[in-house]
Amino acid sequence: MFPFKFCTFDEMIKSHEGGLFRRVNLSQKSISSKTNQNEVTFLSYFSQYIAHQVLVYVCGKHRKGLSFNGKFESIHILFSSGRVKFSKDVERVDFTETACHEDYKKLKEIFGKCFTIKTENNMPVYPMYVPHLLNYLEKCPGGILSNQEPLIALLTNHPALVCYMDRIKQCILLDNMVHALQSAEKQPLQANLGSLYSWTRDILSVPEMKGRYLHNAKINPKTKRFIVNAEYTESRFGCLHYSRNYFRHAYLNLVSGWHLA
Repeated sequence: MFPFKFCTFDEMIKSHEGGLFRRVNLSQKSISSKTNQNEVTFLSYFSQYIAHQVLVYVCGKHRKGLSFNGKFESIHILFSSGRVKFSKDVERVDFTETACHEDYKKLKEIFGKCFTIKTENNMPVYPMYVPHLLNYLEKCPGGILSNQEPLIALLTNHPALVCYMDRIKQCILLDNMVHALQSAEKQPLQANLGSLYSWTRDILSVPEMKGRYLHNAKINPKTKRFIVNAEYTESRFGCLHYSRNYFRHAYLNLVSGWHLA
């Protein structure tokens, strides 16, 4: 029998220094006139993989009613044959809302440290979607329900950890689910999600997105304003539906290296 070789989380990160992020160059039509940003940075596939595996392990323990109460460090996270486990000296305790929150805060600390691109004005700069992931870990919004399958699936399939095509599939699936809801079911969900007033202004600053937003639009003869798809409301549902349509019709060559995004 050959003993399994373990690598710590720190050793995994160090072995891929310089390869933790990937940058995608935007085409001219995909650049916002507000920011003039010509590239977007994402976590690399390697970074997505190791973060995903750590979350799968921790959430798996939570699902079994166990936790670590945040009493672990990156050196306690061990990788072997692609799988994750914690070293034996990390104490296991019963799962509680507080213990879960402590685990999440520790993961936020570990991920935030190693997935920082740079610092500007004493503030860390992270890859796309990573700030939302870190915010989720910091606040633990699911509370005591965080060990339930739907919330585990939400966290382990976070947009920061999946590829471009998987994000498109998530968008299409969610839009289909929303449209399948009855009005009585949709209204309280909409109330909880709140409005999203700035999304149309943001996309109108991007030529290709603007073209897709105004597709088949008509002009109101009285107000001289565009009449667009009625589904494009100033809400998260409206933004979701636009995103679905955009992904269905966007040209694949708008983003150089789109398949890596």
